[in-house]
Amino acid sequence: MKNLNEQLVRIKSLMTHNLGDTIIREEKETKEKQGFCFNVSEKGSFPVNVTEKSNALQKFTEQLINSFKQKTGNKKGTYKIENINLFGGASNYFNGKIKPDYDNDYVPIEKSNKKEEILKNTFTGDKKKNNQLAANRAKNVLKGLKSILGEKGSELGIIYDPEKEPKITSGTIFTNNNVDKKGSGINAGQIVSINAEICFTPDTKEEPKKEPKKEPNENPKEEPKKEPKEEPKEEPKNSICDANVKDDKGERGLEENDYVAWEKKYNFGDAKAVKITFEPLVIPDAFYVKYGTQEYFSGFIGKNFDERYTYGTKVPTSDKRLAIPLMPKYAQNTFKKNPDASMTRLNRNFIGELFLYEKNKNLSGRINNKITNGEIGNKPIGGKAIDVGDIIPSNSENVSKEIYNLPKGGDIFGKYKNLLKSYNISDKSGEVVLKKEEGVNDVFVVVFSPLSKTKFKIKVQCQ
Repeated sequence: MKNLNEQLVRIKSLMTHNLGDTIIREEKETKEKQGFCFNVSEKGSFPVNVTEKSNALQKFTEQLINSFKQKTGNKKGTYKIENINLFGGASNYFNGKIKPDYDNDYVPIEKSNKKEEILKNTFTGDKKKNNQLAANRAKNVLKGLKSILGEKGSELGIIYDPEKEPKITSGTIFTNNNVDKKGSGINAGQIVSINAEICFTPDTKEEPKKEPKKEPNENPKEEPKKEPKEEPKEEPKNSICDANVKDDKGERGLEENDYVAWEKKYNFGDAKAVKITFEPLVIPDAFYVKYGTQEYFSGFIGKNFDERYTYGTKVPTSDKRLAIPLMPKYAQNTFKKNPDASMTRLNRNFIGELFLYEKNKNLSGRINNKITNGEIGNKPIGGKAIDVGDIIPSNSENVSKEIYNLPKGGDIFGKYKNLLKSYNISDKSGEVVLKKEEGVNDVFVVVFSPLSKTKFKIKVQCQ
């Protein structure tokens, strides 16, 4: 009897195990056939005027898509983005310390255990403008994501309805009352994070059956030996020798983006030497190149005066108001009342505007921040700071004062134009020759342009 009971218990346990195993297997098979939903989260640092062409956003999108695939074990199928929540952050840009909405771990300040310590500070900055920066950063990342997914989504099996508006929140992040700085040991404030719900539907097409491998004949007939085909060498992607752009254009460089209008990271490739020639079409731009130990900064090159460029309808009202301090003092009150009407005939003062950007908007400081602390394509540039005298033309302050003191009457327009022509501008050529350095491949190229959306020619010759 004892043996019979033992056998029954043993049989029962085996049956229970097999039944449970079957249920689990069926659930797994159903999940694989019907699909399932999951959440992914990613975070990245971005300039506020980020576009879909930005290396930072391209990399961010790659990371996001890789997160999708990791969740599904890289199975083939369709990924439908159901819901997106975006958060945009900013650090401290406008007029000093900004009262934060979040601590440095991105916890809302009201729930933070560091609340009392943080709020002991005196906050003098413009919180409204700073928070608008944070919101714009998130909106621009969303705009770029829509563009990238619209272009590449179908080939990657990603479905996203661009009309579906996500939830966007934003605010100022506490960064020790400083603007983000690489290597500071604190979390970045100029960030965008995304949380998305993804629904995955696996591809149900059957994989073609693989033919079994044929066993080799024990006594094969001798066949002539085939020479192994030489695989073509893969050229480095984004090689600088392929960068013969006849002319290009960039965005307008803004203060929060270190006045960067255009940037690229190239691979040097196999060339022994590379000559890069940069030529802005009219409005002065500054051109910077770094390759290993070799650095080149052109200063602002272009034109100090062009008859065709005036403070007319194409120039935003905000830019006209910015330029009013450069105008003859007797006319400034008139210009302030209605700059759009009263400044139309005046030629644009390019160098004077650069001088005001240096005086009021930290032009040289922001340029040096990009060169010394910035990165392109997640690679630090690591350049040396540029002297202010190499950034701002030497006589810009003196000529600006002469324009300010112009007396009323006489040929005022003629005198004004002659003074514009007397401004110094960088005498550098915008041309640099880089020689191959062993073990170094990254070439950083940056164009700074605070005055306008830049248009330029760039030519690359490889030896």
